[in-house]
Amino acid sequence: EFRRVLFRSDRLLALVLALGCAGSLSAAPVPVGRIQWLMTEEPSKPDAQGHLRLTPTEKVLAYLAGAWPEVKQSIVSANIKRGNRMLGEGEPVCHAAMVRTPAREQQLYFIDTALLPQQQLVIRSEDLSQLPRNAAGEADLPALLADPSRHGALIEGRSYGNAIDAQLAARPAGGGLQLFSLRGYSGGRLLPMLTLKRIDYTIEYPGVVAALREDRKSTRLNSSHGYIS
Repeated sequence: EFRRVLFRSDRLLALVLALGCAGSLSAAPVPVGRIQWLMTEEPSKPDAQGHLRLTPTEKVLAYLAGAWPEVKQSIVSANIKRGNRMLGEGEPVCHAAMVRTPAREQQLYFIDTALLPQQQLVIRSEDLSQLPRNAAGEADLPALLADPSRHGALIEGRSYGNAIDAQLAARPAGGGLQLFSLRGYSGGRLLPMLTLKRIDYTIEYPGVVAALREDRKSTRLNSSHGYIS
C-alpha cells in the first residue's frame, strides 16, 4: 500500500496558464492568429471501462479550442525539462498547465486557471515507521532527502511548489534522490516504480495517486494523515 503524507502548509498551489516570456510583458497588445501549446504530459488514454480522463492541460486546451475558434491552435510535445527550456529561450510557445512560481514570473506571463491542493509525499505503507520525523512528529523532508539509503524519484524541471522546491534546492550532495526527464505526472512511471520497490518515495498530487488507484485497483495504494515540515 502507498501512504500519502500531507504537507503541513495549508496554502493552495496555483496551476496557471503561461502565455509568453518576460519580453512580452511590456509589449503592446497585438492580434493573435496562431498559438503553439506545449504538451508536457502524456496524452490521456481510455481506462479499462473505456472512459477517457483528460489531463489538466487537455481540459484547458479543449476549452480554448471551443472558446477561441478564430485562433489556429497546435500542440508541441516535449518533456518538462525541454518545455521549460523552450519557454525560457523565448520560443513562440505557451503552456496551458504550469505551476506559478516567483522564479517563473521573472520570465513568463501568467493567467491563473485553477487551484490545486498541496502535493504530497508518497511512500509505501510498510515504510511508514522508518520515515524520519521532527520533534513535532511531522515527516522531515530535508532529512529524507539527505539519506543516501532512501531512494527517491522526482521529475526534472517540474515545480513542486515554492516550499518544496526550496528544500530540493538545499538538499546536500550524496542523497538518494534521482531526477528523471519525463513528461507530465508520476502516475505513468514513478508511482509504479514505487509499487515495485524500485524507489522508496516520490511527491505527487493526491488526485494523481487516486486516479492510479482507481485505474489499477491496486491493493498497494492507500492514504493516511501526516505532515511534512
